[in-house]
Amino acid sequence: MDLTLLVVLVLGSLFIWHLINTIRSLTEEIREMKKKCMSDKVFQKNTQDPVEKINGDLIKNIQYFKNIFDNK
Repeated sequence: MDLTLLVVLVLGSLFIWHLINTIRSLTEEIREMKKKCMSDKVFQKNTQDPVEKINGDLIKNIQYFKNIFDNK
């Protein structure tokens, strides 16, 4: 049971890591296309890098849970 859980967790984390890298590369491709094709001021929305956003959200969640368990 423990070995099965370990294998599932490792494969799941590798799958999620691959999806995050895919999203990140697609975001970079979209940025490049916007720079090359759309020079209008209409499309000047800057998006945050997905990895940076996930890291920021993870830190916020850890701090939130830390505060919950510290208060009890």
